[in-house]
Amino acid sequence: MLRKIALLLCAALCLGLCCLEPEENELPPEFQDAVPRADRVWLNVPGAEDETAAQGLALKGDGDTKAKWYLDTIGTVRELNTMTWSLLHFVEDITSYPYTDEIENGFVWGPFTPALSLVTIKFTLVKDGHNQFSFALTMRPKEDEGEAFQDVLTGTYFPQDGVTHSSGNLKLIFDTAREMDKSMNATGVLSFEYDTTGENRDVDIVFENFQADDMEQPTNATYHYSEGDGRSGEFGFDLVGDIHKDDPARQDLVKEENLAIFVRWLQDGSGRADVRVTGGDLPEIVPPFESWESSECWDEFFNQTYLQEQANPVSGEPYFGDPVGDESSCAFAEPQFR
Repeated sequence: MLRKIALLLCAALCLGLCCLEPEENELPPEFQDAVPRADRVWLNVPGAEDETAAQGLALKGDGDTKAKWYLDTIGTVRELNTMTWSLLHFVEDITSYPYTDEIENGFVWGPFTPALSLVTIKFTLVKDGHNQFSFALTMRPKEDEGEAFQDVLTGTYFPQDGVTHSSGNLKLIFDTAREMDKSMNATGVLSFEYDTTGENRDVDIVFENFQADDMEQPTNATYHYSEGDGRSGEFGFDLVGDIHKDDPARQDLVKEENLAIFVRWLQDGSGRADVRVTGGDLPEIVPPFESWESSECWDEFFNQTYLQEQANPVSGEPYFGDPVGDESSCAFAEPQFR
């Protein structure tokens, strides 16, 4: 779903730049470094590198059962990465051409109107201080040259020790794009914040009232990614949604629950996912429950090696499902529920 939106947005804005050979970039080196790039917020999760790798998971190893929660994580990460790459690659295409105008402490590309587009766009990159840059991709209706440009993509960049040690943020405002171009099928705000100045590379992603045309209502979600040595890492995210929606036997349960997932993996790809569901219908069913939890482990081939589920009632002892496999096989010995 996110992949589809990204491609539509890129197509709506593209001037044909993606199809042309860029000319020599005339930007000073420090400004070239400040251009927002997808690799700064890219999520390196084993098995999510590309569609071929994801499809190949079913062929790896001898196990018949793949790790459900990890495969769901791979799908989520691939959509996030595709959206990020599509949008930021478009900005890279724009800035690969000589700038249109030089302003105080910065440069401007545009304004220009894509062929058959309803909008005119402009990209601005400014140095705000010794170690701070800001940028904005803006648009206005093409038929109204007097109307002010409005932000579609904004952000900041803080270099510490070159590109590899930097921090920054990005904000994509779908509401603005849709106001000017009704062919856009998404609303809401998507934000990224990244930091590569420490031992790990950290990326935080936030969806605010995000809704696409295939979603019944807006959603809010937060994601945190941290990459360590050798591309080991962790990925945690919180979502709000109706977990009973696809259960034909429980269509009487319609409230939205809070879903918190915490995934960890080693360099070889083996890992553990710990999931907790709270709120929604859980406190109101009979008997009432405080939470439902699931902990799953997998090997380097993403084959499930352990699964334990339990339901925690408001009062009384937890209900444990029959365990699958042995917890001693887990890459991480203890569960970590968010």
